[in-house]
Amino acid sequence: MATTTEGRRWLGVGGGAGGRFAGCTSHCKGRQPALSTGSRARAPAYNATVSWLASRRRAGLVALALVAVGLVAVAAWRARRGAVTGAAEWIWAPLDRGSTEPVAFWAVRDFELASVPAAAELAVLADEEYVAWLNGRRVGSNRYAPGAPLDRYAVAELLLPGPNRLAVELRSARGAGGLLATLRPAAGEPPAVVSDASWRILRRHRAGLLPGWAPVADSEAPLSWGRPPTGRWNRPRPGPLRPLAIAPDQPCDPRPPATAWRRDDARIFDWGEEVFGYLAVHRDLERAADAEVALFLTGDRPRRPLAEPEAALPLVPLPGRAEWTDSVPRRFRYATVTGLASLDRVEVIPVDPAAEGGLPRPAEAAPGGVFGVQPPPSLTPAEKRVRRRLDRGTEDGGGG
Repeated sequence: MATTTEGRRWLGVGGGAGGRFAGCTSHCKGRQPALSTGSRARAPAYNATVSWLASRRRAGLVALALVAVGLVAVAAWRARRGAVTGAAEWIWAPLDRGSTEPVAFWAVRDFELASVPAAAELAVLADEEYVAWLNGRRVGSNRYAPGAPLDRYAVAELLLPGPNRLAVELRSARGAGGLLATLRPAAGEPPAVVSDASWRILRRHRAGLLPGWAPVADSEAPLSWGRPPTGRWNRPRPGPLRPLAIAPDQPCDPRPPATAWRRDDARIFDWGEEVFGYLAVHRDLERAADAEVALFLTGDRPRRPLAEPEAALPLVPLPGRAEWTDSVPRRFRYATVTGLASLDRVEVIPVDPAAEGGLPRPAEAAPGGVFGVQPPPSLTPAEKRVRRRLDRGTEDGGGG
């Protein structure tokens, strides 16, 4: 049957450039269809877009690789930092919600060793203050400062084969605080002791606690704040190795003051010359309350804590314990104590000046105020307690 002209045009068989399958016929013959003027203009832009997308993809892959490497590096760094304290947790005595009353208590951990290791290290950090003892020997002490590192002590010479006792006296003038501690038998080995729920909390001193023969199983379990990083303590770094506060072969010969007198609500003690060591305050337990709080100051002149609230330091004795010892050694001639009704006597535990460089130092007062204007001093819970007690004593005709 003959094909009409319209049919040939529709099928694209004739020479009509407008046939629908003209492009298809050219493609089947292996020839690319000719680009229109608009297509030629769009080709460079298209190629540039494809090239830009490819470069962005490569950049994205490089960025992902860098992020992966960074995550691995951070994980390794955290592992190294975490290896310092291992599974140790920040612990404290259980608190009443919202309590800001000053507290002092013992945190105790008993452990056993098959033999005494050739080397052992105790790492400890506490907020606000600690005094650490191992088998009845004072290891060291310190007062917390923001960003403070872990205090490290070589304690192999204090360890015993068999039962051992690590006891840490903890104090806080605001009630809350924390203890982080580890005891490793040797570098690279897992710790023999870490601060965790296995410790015991004793809110009152008892005879035989430090040497280890007084039982502590009847005491309470600690409150755990969790492992580092936690709260304002973040993740503490290892600090320098500190000398023992009192070495096993070091004689302890406390030095009493040369003179003492009372001024209003304060007791002032004078050694006659500058001394260097730990201030030790002894109480008469028959006159001591269970929750005593006082203030003290040291320096090269007599000072009154209540007249210098920004410089006054809290003195929070542990209930049932007659002796309170400062957590850092100081240089001073005068010491002033106020608010301690049970005060019996004071003395200084001398420290070898040659060891001063490795011992903790008293914190320097932080500059306050805005644009040079000092705000009124705010009282700490310890200062409020002392002022209330002294006010009551004044009304009753007594004194501090």
